Amino acid sequence: MADHRIVVTRRPPGGTLDWLTSIGSVWTWGENRPIPNALLATEIAEATGIYCMLTDRIDAELLDLAPDLLAVSQMAVGVDNKIGRAHV
Repeated sequence: MADHRIVVTRRPPGGTLDWLTSIGSVWTWGENRPIPNALLATEIAEATGIYCMLTDRIDAELLDLAPDLLAVSQMAVGVDNKIGRAHV
């Protein structure tokens, strides 16, 4: 299996980080506040996955900076969350 680089924008509850680490290398923003957009843009440049908060802005401009990105997942509930493009 290929080693995936996964960017996590806030420390998730439970065993989520253990599971993510089992499928790839994980970089986690360690502070309990939103990640600065410039840092997020830098960290996702080689990422294949992003696990983010609803409050993180994931728009088309940011997605364009991550050519290897395969998945974006939010720690959120509901069905009306917006991502920058319909198809990645």
